[in-house]
Amino acid sequence: MCGIIGLLDSGNGFFHSDTQLLFGMLLLNSFRGAHSTGVMGLSKDGKADVVKALHDPYQWAQWQLSSDFVKRMPTRYWAVVGHGRLATQGKVNVRNAHPFIHKHITLVHNGTIRNFAELQKEYDTNFDVDSHLMCWMIAEIGIKETVEKINGAFTFVYFDSQKNTVNIIRNSERPLHLALNGFEDRIMISSTRDVLKWAE
Repeated sequence: MCGIIGLLDSGNGFFHSDTQLLFGMLLLNSFRGAHSTGVMGLSKDGKADVVKALHDPYQWAQWQLSSDFVKRMPTRYWAVVGHGRLATQGKVNVRNAHPFIHKHITLVHNGTIRNFAELQKEYDTNFDVDSHLMCWMIAEIGIKETVEKINGAFTFVYFDSQKNTVNIIRNSERPLHLALNGFEDRIMISSTRDVLKWAE
């Protein structure tokens, strides 16, 4: 079980107080997975900045890269997406932490792909975790074909830098909740409904 959180702004930008909101959501999200913590920030010029670290959000926050990320949030990003990993495949290391990047796709995933080994053989890949393969597949063959090929539980939240879009797709085996804030200018997402109640 992993967890995903995120804030997607309509264009007004984030405030300094939103950095505390992000950290609070990451902390609550860590109950779903604290083997590693990763965050992507999506800039208005179509780039994704990724910072990930082992263990819980407190460890993530100790990095200078994380501090720099948080300082950039109010001026640079229109969306931030976080992930807390509970390892079910592959070693617990930074390489296997989310988000994953392949070409124009930056992805976080909650779930388990049951035909991971078969897909690795079909595409002659050697990824440690199924989520990394999913990122590769979406970039190489597209989301429609990827979903048709996989057997398993999934919520994918991914950024496509070619289209400058955040895309969300899930099946019935994994949750993802969305909420609109009171000003109706921001979407908040979370694997856990209570995180959104706290955030609102």
